[in-house]
Amino acid sequence: MRNWWAKLPLALQIALMTHYPERLGNANGLPAEVRDEANRIKLDEDYERIMAKGGPVTEAEKNVVKVVEQIRNREYDPETGKRRVDPVTGEPLPVQLYIYQPDAFNGDGRIAIAVGNLDEADHVAVNVRGATNTEGLTSSRTVNIYDEARMARSGSGDSVAVLDWMGYDAPNAGAPKDSPWDHVDAAGVSSADRAYEGAGQLAADVDGLRASRSDDPAHLTVIGHSYGSTVAGIAAQQNDLDADDVVH
Repeated sequence: MRNWWAKLPLALQIALMTHYPERLGNANGLPAEVRDEANRIKLDEDYERIMAKGGPVTEAEKNVVKVVEQIRNREYDPETGKRRVDPVTGEPLPVQLYIYQPDAFNGDGRIAIAVGNLDEADHVAVNVRGATNTEGLTSSRTVNIYDEARMARSGSGDSVAVLDWMGYDAPNAGAPKDSPWDHVDAAGVSSADRAYEGAGQLAADVDGLRASRSDDPAHLTVIGHSYGSTVAGIAAQQNDLDADDVVH
């Protein structure tokens, strides 16, 4: 996919980006820069279409608007309202919308957002979210991983990117409102079914990352958190997860 895209005439690239942003934005193997541009086009189209409606919006449309607004806020520090910056250089951090499927998983969405440049970083980490991974696209853990990795590599000058991966149907807010589990789907968490499904999706997306950097591979680490640890472990054991390191 990467080589195919690079060989296309610029006019054809523009035409495909204009007419088929959803396909390009979620095509494994394309550079992250291309996917980001395509996904942002689709995101803007979704938002403008819903906001332009004269009548009431559906629950699904409300969810899309919520996801869009949260994605747009990811580039800014919620405490200061300012653009996030690299802790070493002080330069604004690139934020890439790598996967954008807000209607997936019955409206929970399938989303992946990178801090740093996935196409150029020497070290790439994939942060696999756990249960309730779509209950707000907060990025504190991902930014913390990025900052710590950058500081640790500051002497070498190596660059870093962290992909916040919410690419599977994680157990989410499915419990009754009076549940002692604080709205976590306890039955889903206690079962590995969704982890097995997510493991295949994780392995496929990591393969896509690898394919987009086939001539210049990054050192790639997969980090599983909570239920995401199960997803990462299964992917490593049964789905040939193409990672240099797995933390789970």
